[in-house]
Amino acid sequence: MEKIIEDVLLGQKGAATRFYLAYAPKIRRYLNTKLPEIEVEEILQDTFLSAFDSLSLYRGESSVSTWLIAIARHEVADFYRKQYVRALV
Repeated sequence: MEKIIEDVLLGQKGAATRFYLAYAPKIRRYLNTKLPEIEVEEILQDTFLSAFDSLSLYRGESSVSTWLIAIARHEVADFYRKQYVRALV
């Protein structure tokens, strides 16, 4: 497991910020290709909240970036699913 993840899980000061700063640019670039610009920051935050919630489940079978992009992909799907439901109602 990567050191930065271990640091976050151990609650080391500043580890969550370092984790976010290390991976947010790549996830933001991914989201920019999938969402309207106005929605990117919110979905980025949702992605990292979901990642922090499930960080203890990360097994290291893929890179952290790949794992985060998978979470982002699910967040994008949720966003569009909610948009579809709103349009129906």
